[in-house]
Amino acid sequence: MKILKFGGSSLNTPEKLRRVLQIIQDQVAHEQIVVVVSALGGVTDRLLQIFSQSRTALHEAYRELTDIFHNHTRMLQSLYPEEVPSDLYAAWGHLKQESMAILAAWSTQPDAPEGRYRDAFLAIGEKLSARLIATLLNLNGSPAVWVDADRLIRTDDHFGQAEVDFGTTQKAILSHPIFQEFHRVPVVTGFIGTTALGETTTLGRDGSDYTASILGALLNASAVEIWTDVDGILTADPDVVPGALPIPQLSYMQAAELAWFGARVLHPKTIHPLEQRDIPLVIKNTHHPEHPGTRVTRDSASTPGIRSLVSKRELAEVVIHFPGHLDVQQILTDVYALSRQMSGQVFISPLGIPKSGIRILTHVSDQKEFLQKFQERFNLQLKSGEISLHYSQESLGLITIIGEGLITRLNLPVKISAMMKTWTPVFTVFSYSNTETHLAFVVADEQLPGIMRHLHDHFFHRVKSIYLAIAGATGNVGQQFLGMIQEHYRDLRQQRGIDLRIMGIINRRWMAWDVEGLPVNSLTGNFPVSETASWPDFLSRILQTEGVPVLFIDCTACPEIAQAYGELLRHRVGVITASKIANTLDLEYYRHLKRVAIEGGIPYLYHTTVGAGTPFIRILRQLHESGETVYKIEGSLSGTLSFVFDQLNQGKRFSEAVHLAWKQGYTEPHPAVDLQGTDVARKLLILLREIGIPLELQDIAVESLTPPDLASVDSPVAFLEQLSAEDDRWTQRVADARQQGKRLMYLATFNGREARVGVQTVDEAEADSWPGGVLNQLRIYTSRFYKQPLIIQGPGAGPRFTAQGLFQDLLAAIDQIVSLQPEKIEE
Repeated sequence: MKILKFGGSSLNTPEKLRRVLQIIQDQVAHEQIVVVVSALGGVTDRLLQIFSQSRTALHEAYRELTDIFHNHTRMLQSLYPEEVPSDLYAAWGHLKQESMAILAAWSTQPDAPEGRYRDAFLAIGEKLSARLIATLLNLNGSPAVWVDADRLIRTDDHFGQAEVDFGTTQKAILSHPIFQEFHRVPVVTGFIGTTALGETTTLGRDGSDYTASILGALLNASAVEIWTDVDGILTADPDVVPGALPIPQLSYMQAAELAWFGARVLHPKTIHPLEQRDIPLVIKNTHHPEHPGTRVTRDSASTPGIRSLVSKRELAEVVIHFPGHLDVQQILTDVYALSRQMSGQVFISPLGIPKSGIRILTHVSDQKEFLQKFQERFNLQLKSGEISLHYSQESLGLITIIGEGLITRLNLPVKISAMMKTWTPVFTVFSYSNTETHLAFVVADEQLPGIMRHLHDHFFHRVKSIYLAIAGATGNVGQQFLGMIQEHYRDLRQQRGIDLRIMGIINRRWMAWDVEGLPVNSLTGNFPVSETASWPDFLSRILQTEGVPVLFIDCTACPEIAQAYGELLRHRVGVITASKIANTLDLEYYRHLKRVAIEGGIPYLYHTTVGAGTPFIRILRQLHESGETVYKIEGSLSGTLSFVFDQLNQGKRFSEAVHLAWKQGYTEPHPAVDLQGTDVARKLLILLREIGIPLELQDIAVESLTPPDLASVDSPVAFLEQLSAEDDRWTQRVADARQQGKRLMYLATFNGREARVGVQTVDEAEADSWPGGVLNQLRIYTSRFYKQPLIIQGPGAGPRFTAQGLFQDLLAAIDQIVSLQPEKIEE
């Protein structure tokens, strides 16, 4: 005999019901099957809401309840529209009358015990589900009968969290004739039981697992299968860690601790009955029945290692202090007894060595109930001062590592402590087991998702997740950069253990945000646009992403964004930028950015600001740091202007040359930006500041090529059309230079005293040594390279080259981040 339990998530659509029916029928052909079912997905929550509103809005509660019954009818009719048996409608009609009577009684008896009525009402969900599944099996050719578990499972009267009387329950189950049959499938309601007085009880949320476990143990089943919507028990909650992986095998102890500390796939009491009878538990996926799932047995996965991470959020703390002469064990016993009276889960841990107190974690919403019960039980000790009580409603998170040999074999407390030094605030160990199967620690609730992802990547993927936020991601450079991430994503993950997650992108109009990472395969296509762009909001979200390595990529020329670099760096967010603005604002801001980055070990990279992907900044900085004195700098630092003047010298008219540069994507969106010369001046200023020259932007003389009367023309097209008025003047300047055996060039120069950017006439022979096209060249004269300068040359314009430079900076930033991380924990 085998027990198959199906959760609500496997039963809430006609398509899922078809899968469940097929799974049952496939197994009925080979052995005797008992089916346990939960209420259909979402029904228990709706019943709770209806029960709550019935006191003040009974007729509205009736309408909501009627809708639940209609939904079950619609589900059945969608599968068998012509063959609904009358006995099912009669059974549902009886249930409806019963449930309405419960609501009516509850609404008119304000002093009645809520739990008794609530449990009786919530049982309707499982009873509806069992009748539906049994009917569908009959219609599908597999004889079945529904069985209400309140006729089988005897409990105490602790409504909401009833304890099972196994002796009486065993007699009821073994004497029930349905379990002696082989030709019909029993479909048993999960979650519910009954007291000795015949009052319906519930076993706690997700208690249908426990029902299946009880039946499996008392019927001595060959196995109990829990069918859900994931591929077994996972290495973490997939809602917190999207990359969670299935665990092939677990021991009873590991599975029990996973369930106790919050793994949603199992009820905490499921394991014990099966462990006593040595019956395997298998967790499988209704959507992928071919997947082996997770198998839980006595000896599974006994080797040292980490199996899973479990998390609970929105917890509040209660600390109980008492002197050493009090009986610690008795106080603990009493506190455990109180916790069993709670509707929610309570985590308890001794405090300190020697034990001088107890630390309690409850859900924030349950703290008041616990405090009330504790104060009633220990009223005298609290009044006398023997026991003191301290509590906080600050929301906390609990992370539990489940495995084998966690303390002595893996030395996990010490190693985790070392890892967590890069986080704030420092975590606090909550508890660990003598069997070394769990280590639990408390963190700030808002930091829990980031810490969980960080630990999961470390233990299970052996990769490091690095989160990116990108401004200007849809511009020419941004699109190229995203394409490179898409192109290299798999190699970075497989070869370097780096998982790049783009959590946010923003442009002038809209932004997209997903802290888990936007889909990489859609980065250069249609973005999941969700909201209007707001840079302050976008910045705030970045700054709130604490505890994980974050890099901000700036592909814009936005002053507001550039002015936020300091705040980003202070919050340990690395900055990679192609924007020249930040480093050419006032000198003190530039120095501040450098200082914060260096002191915090935070990446601040801007090599694309001068020379696109050509290493002008890197080489110049290395010369300076090695002790070289830079006497002079000459540079063709604008690929755009280099191209324009190359075309001029070849006979093109000025407007034609600029239009061609604009058309080929070498200019900024508005070509006037390039012609003003300010961009080249910013590049020169960055280079000079890198070697310690304390200049401001206004200290550099700049010759603009933009006619004054066109400076206010907003439209690029209109600007280019009107630029033809300058053609004759430039044609004459080129002719005058040629008569002197010279050419026109737009150069940036620093002679040790003055910095200048503008047009220069250069001898033909020397001009031949400067590159044409869109190439940039930098000539550096130092104490070592004086008569013959050091020359660096490379592409200086085009989105592709700039994006390549940004990607190189990204790789360098990744190397810097990884080099600062603690060593991997060896298992």
